Amino acid sequence: MDSTRNSGALRLPSPDKLHYCAIDLKKLGFPEASVVGYSDHGHRNTIVTVVEPERAAEIRYKPQPSAHISPPTEWNDLSKIAEGPDFLGGGILDYGRGLPGALAERP
Repeated sequence: MDSTRNSGALRLPSPDKLHYCAIDLKKLGFPEASVVGYSDHGHRNTIVTVVEPERAAEIRYKPQPSAHISPPTEWNDLSKIAEGPDFLGGGILDYGRGLPGALAERP
C-alpha cells in the first residue's frame, strides 16, 4: 500500500506518522481493513489487509448467529489449553518487548 497516496486526508504532518489501524485505513478510503499485530521473540510484527475501493461491491457480511455455535470437536484439545489458567502467560503477552524502551530478555 502506498501510504502517501491519501495520507493528507488524515491531516498528518507527514506520511511516516500514519499508524496503520483499521479506522485510519477506512478514513483513507478503504472500504474494509484489518490490522493484526503479533510478537515473535520480542519483535513486533503487523499484518495489514485492506480491500481496495474498486472492489468494495464484493464485500459480503454474514449475519450474526442467533444462537451459540459450539466449536468443532477437533478443537477440543486447543479449547482446553485456551481455557487453562496459564493461557495468557508467556509468548502471548510478549508484545511489549518490541516497543521502544522495553526491556527484552531475548534478542
